[in-house]
Amino acid sequence: MDARYDYATRLTNEEDLKGSDMAATWRTTSTVACREVLPNGTLWLGAFSAAQYRGDVHATVYRCRAAGTVGTILSRDMRLEAVMDVPWELRIQPTHGVAGGAALLTCTPTLSVKAHIVVTRWFKDGTALSMTTDAGGRHVVGGSRGDILVIRDAKPDDASSYSCEAQHMLTGDKRRSAPAMVAVSHSSGSMAPRMLTVSEDETVQQGGDIRLVCCAIGSPPPTYSWFRHANGRLSPVSSGLRISVSEQVLVIRRAQLSDGGVWTCRAHNQFGEQRRDARLSVRSRLVVSVHPQLQVANSGSSVSFNCSVEGGEARVRWLHDGVPVGGGERTLRVHGVVRAHRGMYQCFAERDLDSAQAAAELRLGDTAPELHYTFIEQALHPGPSLALHCSASGSPPPRFTWLIDMQPMEERNTPQRSITQFMNPNGDMVSYLNITSVRPEDGGRYTCRAHNSRGPPSIRSIGPLRVVAGVNTTIYCPYSGFPIRLMERPVCGMYLELHSDCEIRWRRGGADVSSTGARTLSGSGGELLLWPAEPADAGLYSCRVSAPSGQYAQKDVQIFVRNPPKIAGFSFPTDLVEGSSIQVLCGITSGDKPVYFSWLKDGQHIPSNLQVQEKSLDEFSFLIFSHVTSKHSGEYTCVATNNAAEVNHTAHLAVKVAPSWVYEPQDVSALLGTQIIVQCSTKGYPEPQITWLKGQGAVGNEFRPLSRLELPWAVLGDGSLSAAAAAREHEGRYMCRAENGVGRGLSKVVTVSVNEPAHFEFSSRNMSVRRTAAAALSCEARGDPPLQLHWTHNMQRLDLSTYRVSVSEKRSDSGASSMLSIAHAQRRDSGVYRCRAENAYGRDELLIYLAVQEFPEAPRGLAVVQRESRAARVAWRLGYDGNARLRAFRLQFRVVGAAPRPAHAQADWTDAPTRELSPDSLLRRQEDSNDPESEVILEYRVDGLRPATAYALRLAAVNDIGDSEYSDSVIVQTLEEGET
Repeated sequence: MDARYDYATRLTNEEDLKGSDMAATWRTTSTVACREVLPNGTLWLGAFSAAQYRGDVHATVYRCRAAGTVGTILSRDMRLEAVMDVPWELRIQPTHGVAGGAALLTCTPTLSVKAHIVVTRWFKDGTALSMTTDAGGRHVVGGSRGDILVIRDAKPDDASSYSCEAQHMLTGDKRRSAPAMVAVSHSSGSMAPRMLTVSEDETVQQGGDIRLVCCAIGSPPPTYSWFRHANGRLSPVSSGLRISVSEQVLVIRRAQLSDGGVWTCRAHNQFGEQRRDARLSVRSRLVVSVHPQLQVANSGSSVSFNCSVEGGEARVRWLHDGVPVGGGERTLRVHGVVRAHRGMYQCFAERDLDSAQAAAELRLGDTAPELHYTFIEQALHPGPSLALHCSASGSPPPRFTWLIDMQPMEERNTPQRSITQFMNPNGDMVSYLNITSVRPEDGGRYTCRAHNSRGPPSIRSIGPLRVVAGVNTTIYCPYSGFPIRLMERPVCGMYLELHSDCEIRWRRGGADVSSTGARTLSGSGGELLLWPAEPADAGLYSCRVSAPSGQYAQKDVQIFVRNPPKIAGFSFPTDLVEGSSIQVLCGITSGDKPVYFSWLKDGQHIPSNLQVQEKSLDEFSFLIFSHVTSKHSGEYTCVATNNAAEVNHTAHLAVKVAPSWVYEPQDVSALLGTQIIVQCSTKGYPEPQITWLKGQGAVGNEFRPLSRLELPWAVLGDGSLSAAAAAREHEGRYMCRAENGVGRGLSKVVTVSVNEPAHFEFSSRNMSVRRTAAAALSCEARGDPPLQLHWTHNMQRLDLSTYRVSVSEKRSDSGASSMLSIAHAQRRDSGVYRCRAENAYGRDELLIYLAVQEFPEAPRGLAVVQRESRAARVAWRLGYDGNARLRAFRLQFRVVGAAPRPAHAQADWTDAPTRELSPDSLLRRQEDSNDPESEVILEYRVDGLRPATAYALRLAAVNDIGDSEYSDSVIVQTLEEGET
C-alpha cells in the first residue's frame, strides 16, 4: 500500500513571541525542499509522500529562536509527529438489551487512527438522533470521544439499526459505520446484575466536560449508584451544580484536578449487585509567569526573578539569552550585575510531554563607560590610509573624545581626516578616526576617551560627622562632574597608555592621607577608610577632586570620634529555686559620660507585677529580686546609652520549678480504627521529661516503659500519647510520669479502652437453594458485647412460630454469629434477607439475596397460530421459570389418527420426535403492544411436517434445575400441498 501524507503542517510560536520586536528563526539540521520558514516566522512543512518521509524532519522536536537588541529567547519544545493517511473505518459493537433496562453501543475506529478520531453523530434507522444537552434523555452519549451510546428504558422497538459518524481531527475526513442491529428481549426470570461496560480509563482536559458511563443487565433492571474513592473510603455521589448523577451516567462539568481518580459504579437489584471502577485523569495545562517582567539594575547590584507555575508539579529550568543558567529553583538570583548579565531570562516548566515558558528582561541602569575594543601601536610608511576604531558601552550611552599627544582633536571633518561615532545593533557606541593618506606629521600618541557626563568637578557640602570608636567607618566624598568614572578605569592610546579620569585625595593638616602604620586610609574608589575608627582620628579633613583639565573642587569635613559605653559582664546563679532572693549589678568600664541605664525582660520593659526593683547610679545599675518565682525566669538585658552608642548585655535567669499539670491524664475510650490521644502535658523548669509506661501482669500493676514493648504508639511534642488507629493491643493501664529533678515529680495512671462497633466483613452475598431443600443463612458479626442480631425478610420481621424457620446464635470474644435455618424451602422464601447487628458503638447490615430454585412450570396456552403444508407456527405463554435461568424448551410432536385407539387409552409419546428450542431462537412479543407490563408471548415455527397430516404437539420448559411437566397437547392439521 502506498501511504502518503496529504496535508501540510504549520508550526508557529505566536504565544511565546507575542508583542515582541524579535526576529524568529528555526534551527534545522538539513535543507529540505518541503520545509520553509515564512516571512512571519512560521515554519511550513508541505505535503509529502511516503518515499519523502524523513524521521529527522517529520518526527522530531522543533524549537524557535527569536533574537533582537534586547536579547534572545527560545520557544518551548514543539514535537512534530507525522500521521500516515491510511484508510480507516468504523465498526459498531452492540450489546444485548433487556426490556426496561439499558442497551449499549460502542463506536470503534481502526486501531491505527483511534487517537485522532472523535465521534460526531449517532443514527437510528438512518435518522440522526437528537442528543439532549443534559444526561436525562433516553439516548445518552458518553466517553471522552463520544464513542458510547446508551439507550435507556430499552424496548423491543429499539431493536433497530444504529450507526455512528466520526471525524479525523487531523485530516477533517469523515466516515460513517455500517448499520448494526440492537436486540432487545423481554425480561425472563430473575437475574442478578451483570456489568456490560464502564468508562474504565478516561481523560478530560481541565475545565472540560465528560460523562462516565456504567451499564449492566439484570432482571428486574438494576438501579445504579456512584461512589467516589477518598481517603481510602467510598463516599456516595450526590447531584450538585457541577457533578450530577443520572442513572447509568455520571456527568462532570468544568473538570478540576481534584476530580481525577477512581469513581465506582454499583448496579444492584433484589437478587444481587456488581461494582466496577472507572478511572478518570484530568489533564491540566502548564502556565508559567515570571515576575517582575522588567528589571532595571545598576552595575554591581543584585536582582531576583521569581518563576510561578500553575497546573501541577513540573520541573523548572532557566535560560539567559538561550543559554542554561542557574539550577532548578523557582527563584533566580543575579549578583553583582555587569554588562554580560543584561538580556532575556526565561523560565521553562516541563512535565512529561507538556511544557510552558515565560520571559523577563534585565536592563542595565546607570553604568560607567566600559571599553570593549581598542587599537594597537602601529609603525606606518607615508601614503596608506589609516582607521582607528574604539567601542564602549555605558548608560547613558557614552560619547568619544579623540586626543593626539593628550591634546583634543577638532571634531570637524576634513578631506584628510574624519571622526564618526554611532550605536551598533548590540547597543555599543562605536567611533572611528579615519585618515585618508598618512603623512609624517600625523604621527604621535592617539587617545580615545569615552565619557557619559559633562561639567567641571564639584563637591556637595559635608556636615560634621560623628563616628563611633571601634566601628569600621567609610566616608565618601560626594563629588560630580566630568568625567565621573573612577581613577582605576582605563582609557586607551596608541601606546596602550592608561589615564586617570579624575583624582580624589583626602588631606588632613595639609598632608595627604594615605596610610598610617598598618591602616590603609584611602580606598580604591576615593573613599576615606577609618577601619576601625580610633579616638586619634578626630579632626578636620579635606576632600579634593581634580579633573585632567586641571579643574578641581575641595570641601572640608569635621570628624568627631565618640567612645561608646562598655558593659562589664554579669550573670545569674544557676541554682535558684522558688522563694530565693537575689540582686545583679550592671556596670560600665569605659565610655563617654553621661550614661543612662534601662532594663528589659525578654525584650520588653519589666512588668510592674513582678515587683523587681531597679536602682541606677552614674556608672552602674542594680536589679533586685526579693522573692523569685517561675514568672521571673527569662532573658534580662541591661541597656547602657550615651551620645556615641547604645550597648547591651543579656543574661538568663532560670528559676527551677517542680512539674505541674497543664493537661492531667484521664481515662480514654476510642472506637476501633479511630485515633487515640491520651493527654499528658506538664510545665516546670527545667522542662520535665515525660515517660510513658504500660501495666503488665494479671491486674496491670507492673509497669514497664513503652519503648521496650514495641507497641504502635507515638509521643507528641507536648508529651501526650497518640495512636493513629486504635487496636485491641492498645487497651490497658498506662502511667504518665513527669520528672525534672525538682521536687517529687508527677505520675498518673489511666485506663485506655478500645471499643469495637458492630460490623460485618462483607456487605452482601448471593445464595441459591433448591425447593424443598434446607437452607442455612449464616450471619457473623464482630463487635463489643452486648451485640444484638436481628433478621428481616423483604423488610418484614421473620415469623419464627412456624416449624420451618428457626434462628440460632453463638457468642464469642470477638462478636456473635446467627444461623437462620429454613427446613423446607418454598418459593415464597426467595428475596432479600437482612441481618442487622447493633451494639452501643454502632450498627451494620448484611444483605443475603436468596433464590429458591425449582422445576419450571409447564408453558401455558399452547396454540396453533398459523398452518402451512409442511410447517406450523405455535405460540404459548411463559410459565413460572423456577427462579432459575431457562435453558431451553422441549417440543414433542407425533402423527395422530393413523390407528384407532381404545377408549380412555393414554396417548403414546414414547417414540415421538423431540426438539430442543433455544430461547434465543424464539420470537418474543407483548400480548398487548400498548402495555409493556402485559404477558410475553413466545412463537416458534415447526417445520419438517408432512402435508395433509394431523399432528399432536406438546411443550415442556427446561431450566438449570430440570424439566417441567408437558403442557396440554394441541392438534394441528397441515394443509394440502399448494393450498394456502
